[in-house]
Amino acid sequence: MSNIVTELESLDTQFTKYDKISIPQYQRSYAWDGDDVQTYWQDIKDSIDENRESYFIGPIVSKSISEKSIEIIDGQQRITTSLALIGIIKRICLFEYNNSKDSGSDFYDFHKTLNDRFLVTRSLRTPNGESRYNMNEENHYIYENFVVADVPIDIVRLEMKKYKKTDSNYKLLDCISSLWDFICDYTGNDIEQLKNVAIFVLENLQVLNMSVADESDAYLIFETINDRGRELDTMDLVKNLLFSKAGADKFSQVKNNWIRMTENLCSLSSSSDFLYSFWVSFKGKSSKQNLFKNIKKYINNSANNSYSLSRNLAEASRVYAAIHNPTDSYWDNFNEETRGSLRSLKDLSARAVAPLIMASITKLEKIEFEKLLKYLVVFQVRYVLICEYHTGKYSSAISEIPELINSGAHNKAMKVARALKERGVYVNDQELLDAFLTYSCTTKKAKLILSAIEEFKGGGLKITNPNASIVNIEHLVPQTQSQFWNEEITGIESQEYGTWANRLGNMFLLSKALNKNLKSSAFEMKKEKMSEENELFFTNRFVVNCKNWGKNEISKRQEDLAKDAIELWKIDFR
Repeated sequence: MSNIVTELESLDTQFTKYDKISIPQYQRSYAWDGDDVQTYWQDIKDSIDENRESYFIGPIVSKSISEKSIEIIDGQQRITTSLALIGIIKRICLFEYNNSKDSGSDFYDFHKTLNDRFLVTRSLRTPNGESRYNMNEENHYIYENFVVADVPIDIVRLEMKKYKKTDSNYKLLDCISSLWDFICDYTGNDIEQLKNVAIFVLENLQVLNMSVADESDAYLIFETINDRGRELDTMDLVKNLLFSKAGADKFSQVKNNWIRMTENLCSLSSSSDFLYSFWVSFKGKSSKQNLFKNIKKYINNSANNSYSLSRNLAEASRVYAAIHNPTDSYWDNFNEETRGSLRSLKDLSARAVAPLIMASITKLEKIEFEKLLKYLVVFQVRYVLICEYHTGKYSSAISEIPELINSGAHNKAMKVARALKERGVYVNDQELLDAFLTYSCTTKKAKLILSAIEEFKGGGLKITNPNASIVNIEHLVPQTQSQFWNEEITGIESQEYGTWANRLGNMFLLSKALNKNLKSSAFEMKKEKMSEENELFFTNRFVVNCKNWGKNEISKRQEDLAKDAIELWKIDFR
């Protein structure tokens, strides 16, 4: 390990010592939530109130770029939050001065003093100054325009509305919003109180700066800190392990592969399962609890494994993202049925099959891969959707197959299907029939099942649109009892009414407009209106010959749907 320079420094020392403090592009974005920010502020407030000489906020790990420039490998959450706090006090001073210029120049002078902490001295090329602290690409805009810039709090809160609460930029804006309230409540916007808080944060908050010249050493330190109790997710741990083991000759390649991976996954609402799915597809069955331990063992086995694993992660992330997006250009060279199978798996929330798909797409011939996707839909519908069996057994069975595919033992879709059947996750026809006959479900699941049966019977695909903009679900027995739908008419007792109303046999695909008009109308009126769309929906024609609608009719229609489902979702293992 190269020389490590360790210094206990104040934040002000950091901000005056360096002209450029940067967060690498591949580093995690701002992640503190409201509880973290509140704890941070409470610690500062208590320290001021108790007249503490200093408050240690923890170590940071940095890489020295030059005499006046560093990169922060670990510790950006604390530094960014501290800068947000100083930025708020800076703005409050400016606004107070603008609101009452005759009260003196103290507010303005202190604003200027704090502003100098954010900006490097102006030059001919940067007449307005250049930011001393540079965040990664995701947070850069918010930092420059809402931490550095002197914008009021109402503009900050307006900007928050553009982001989901899980987004990093929302969290950074929420940090500003929360701290603004804390500071105003604590100081009353009094200049001396504002100065006390700012000076304490700049001069009395202490960080242990561990600076190295070799970036891989910085990540080795980071991992060591974590081993002492810091809480990180597995993805962070793997990143730090990869970087610490890369070595100087491979570091830039490992870093670029990591950036490729994060870019591939950025379109997903959540990529938390990617690492587990990748590892199962790559090395076989593993528990999530032992995931990092297994990856660490693999990387430590060979000096080249850090680079090769980073490359595999980048390649696998492209496939993983495409699995979750059936319209992705990745599938352009596959047939349309492949996209249809992927849509079905997505609608079925079939996350457990991702490792199997990731392994098979590189090992099976295209025609075998396309067959396998169809088989996976069948397994998912029978075992998980209809029979609602334990998903733990299902996931365990799925996770045992990638290793067999990678070894070449299972190079055909039917071999994979038989292996899953041997592991007890293929529901036979009688089991499926028994479960289907009493199946109750949500409208979302009903749309999926009825639309698939419609397509199977030759009626064309009926879009299972989640927002009901095209096709909706009509409960023929309404979900709420009324004068037209009481026990005498339906034969359904009050205590079981909800169950029968949500039986699949009671649900029908209808156009949005027609569904809206029917509501709780009497059966005869519903029947008459529904007949207008008999040509569109094969599964609705059962109603034509019915004089009433209740328990018996629901059961009979559900039986007919069950027979269709058995034929639609089946695998011929012969």
